[in-house]
Amino acid sequence: MRAFYEDGLLEKLREGDAISVFGSDVVVKPIPDLQDKGVLDPREFELAKKTLAARTALNPSIENLRQETGFPNINLNTVEIITKVTPLEWNGIGFSLWSYAPRKPFGKKDRKAVIYMHGGSYFAGSVYGEENPLKYLAEKGDCVVFNVDYSLAPEFPFPIALEQLGVALKYVKEHAEELGIDAGQIYLSGDSAGGNIVLGYCTQEDAIKVAGLILFYPATALAFDVLPFEWKESDYEMDPAYKPYIVPRLVLGRSDGNIGPLPRLISSVYLRHGEPLTDVRVSPLFADPKCFPRTLLFTSEYDGLRIQGEYFAAKLNKSGVDCRCIRYSGVHHAFLDKFGYFPQAEDAILESARFMVEK
Repeated sequence: MRAFYEDGLLEKLREGDAISVFGSDVVVKPIPDLQDKGVLDPREFELAKKTLAARTALNPSIENLRQETGFPNINLNTVEIITKVTPLEWNGIGFSLWSYAPRKPFGKKDRKAVIYMHGGSYFAGSVYGEENPLKYLAEKGDCVVFNVDYSLAPEFPFPIALEQLGVALKYVKEHAEELGIDAGQIYLSGDSAGGNIVLGYCTQEDAIKVAGLILFYPATALAFDVLPFEWKESDYEMDPAYKPYIVPRLVLGRSDGNIGPLPRLISSVYLRHGEPLTDVRVSPLFADPKCFPRTLLFTSEYDGLRIQGEYFAAKLNKSGVDCRCIRYSGVHHAFLDKFGYFPQAEDAILESARFMVEK
């Protein structure tokens, strides 16, 4: 078997139905092998049943969360992908820029490029977490994908990751010819906290302009107490039998008075110098939307960050910035980690490849 699901399930994810959310279209893709509402995808449900007790008992310390972050996904490439690692530096702090590119045709020029920032609450995760989906994107998008091994908080707090992204982008743009890429076709991408870093970078006056953004369930605001919309658990349709496996995973993005310790921990670890949570580099939801380029934004039905992500997408569209928003039904936050196990993860990569050829 190529992946841990039949190819027919992937085909069923090819299309979705558009609904209006905050006055803007969101394409909702179904659970490919279930018609029921308010339920988890069968693959997500099996994983949730196995991990519920462990998640409930987990002490949300930095070390425990670093160990817990990620999932052992698999490689679906059908062509050879060349991996290179380039050392970079910002203000005396070294970090690495990984790259993935199809080997054939050898020496091809003017490929598109994607620069990716991984998730992990700013203090966890690594370049290895999304290496397989990024290599697949390099194949399906016939592009060069760069994976930034940025420095993690609390040892390296805000705004170091944003600055390192800027260094990586400048390097790729200035070395475009030797890297075999088109300097005018560079995209920024990231998941969760990595998506937040990408958006935060774009709000800066000296940010290098890019062709577009590809964001997977990004955190668009850490300022939960002053969001311009009401977050309600009742906005998440839940069958009673599935609710015990859904509610514990809505911890991120809540602003309903039931904010748990994890969001507070994330903010305190990332922001070490008294930066306000409303700083647009931290909460880009409050920025002028015209500072962002055309965007592809993915959300998960059972992710606490879904509502702010879809609000952000609507804000971009209403301002005239093209934003295609896709919601996957029945899955939690971080579905991209399950690449090769969840068809939604592969579909999202295929959508990303298509986005880069659309105008």
